Amino acid sequence: MGWIDTIKGQLIAIDTAPLIYFIEESPVYLPVVLPFFKAFPLTVEIAAIAADLRAQCSLRTPDAVQMATAIYAGAQYFLTNDTRLPDLPNLRRVLLDDCIH
Repeated sequence: MGWIDTIKGQLIAIDTAPLIYFIEESPVYLPVVLPFFKAFPLTVEIAAIAADLRAQCSLRTPDAVQMATAIYAGAQYFLTNDTRLPDLPNLRRVLLDDCIH
């Protein structure tokens, strides 16, 4: 998994799909998602960023909150399997399926 070497040491945000794979201990995805876990509380600042993302990118609220948290925390990448989510100027979407193929 050479892609991990390129993002090692950086803050990576994850979508709910990798979290579900983690909780369910998916034999396919668990080895990939295991190193990426740290929780952040929802704050007023994150909610404001999420509201802007909803308005600018037509994101659903859960997606906007997750991506806003990533932006607030300073993540450069957002690990997901949701192809509908956009790349943002300071947050690059990384598809989990692309990481295992």
